[in-house]
Amino acid sequence: MRKFILILIIGVATQFVFVSKGAGFGESVSGMEEKINLLKDQNQQLEIEIASLTSCSKISGETSEAIFSLSPKGSSDFSVALKR
Repeated sequence: MRKFILILIIGVATQFVFVSKGAGFGESVSGMEEKINLLKDQNQQLEIEIASLTSCSKISGETSEAIFSLSPKGSSDFSVALKR
C-alpha cells in the first residue's frame, strides 16, 4: 500500500510539473503573439511613412524638372529669378 501511495504522489507531482510548464509556455506564446501584432502595426506605420516621403520627394523632383524644362536655353534670367 505504501508503494502505491508513493507512486501516486510521484505521478501527481510529475503531472503538476508538466502542467505548470505548459501554462508557462502558453503565456510565453501569448506574449509573443502580442509582440508580433505590435510589430506588424509598427511596420505598417513605417510603410505608410516611407510611401509618403517617397511620393513627396518624387513630386519635388518632378516639379524641379518641370521648372528647369521651362527655362529658355541660353538665358540665365530665369535661373536668377528662381534663386531670389
